Amino acid sequence: MRTCSLMCLLLVGFMGQAAEAQQRPLSHAGGVTLQAYPAGTIVALHGAIPLGQRDALRGYAAYNITHRRDFGEHEDERGGGPGAGVAWRHYFGSGHHGLHVGPRIDMWLLAVDWIDHNGLEKGSTSLVVFQPTAQLGYTWQFGNGRFALAATAALGAEINVITEGEDVGEGAILLLGVSISKRSMRTQ
Repeated sequence: MRTCSLMCLLLVGFMGQAAEAQQRPLSHAGGVTLQAYPAGTIVALHGAIPLGQRDALRGYAAYNITHRRDFGEHEDERGGGPGAGVAWRHYFGSGHHGLHVGPRIDMWLLAVDWIDHNGLEKGSTSLVVFQPTAQLGYTWQFGNGRFALAATAALGAEINVITEGEDVGEGAILLLGVSISKRSMRTQ
């Protein structure tokens, strides 16, 4: 819970830079993100709003497909479900490209089917998963800055906060991702 509080505090703290963004052309963005981790894949639509020349707030609507094999509590765990998230990105260069870091927080509504004892025991678990991560990435611009391609690596945790059924896997998570965005210039 301490990690969640720290990430939320960071997100709120950097929202104060929105006043700076109102004085400059803003580059809103939207696109598609794909993340892979050892036990699954996440496909997301994302949107981003600038919080200044070096910061952006991103929102995600996603679907998580998991195949944990025996990484979890059972011999085989697989399933999936929808989720949503928010991330803050701080770019080390201005213009929302180059190296970036920041926290991301996702919530998932997953349904996981599991098997034990070579198929003799089966069951299903419904759960809500809290997934805080810290991201590091790099963004390239192309098409005169109208498009962006980003590669990210994220390290964090999957925490099962509500579980209906038997316990299933949770713990540390490493995600590798790629996203493509279309940007639109706006003035305020």
